Amino acid sequence: MQLITFLIFVLFSALIVWLADWTSSARHFRALAVLNQRLVSGEIDQTEYEEKRKLIKSKSKARVARRTSSRSRTQPHQREAEED
Repeated sequence: MQLITFLIFVLFSALIVWLADWTSSARHFRALAVLNQRLVSGEIDQTEYEEKRKLIKSKSKARVARRTSSRSRTQPHQREAEED
């Protein structure tokens, strides 16, 4: 019975992590879509578009780097296997 409870907890936790990652990726694409729409409508000029696009891209890269570094901290046995 304890094993089943533990497995349900692990699956539920994995689902929450996956959903959090999925929604943050969706925000990135939504931000770019809104930015593109603002450029097309003439609300912003090309210079402002490029600045904001770089900002969105850099935040996205930072999020990916944080996620990658947190995975490497939690799974040191994989780093050792890769180094061999």
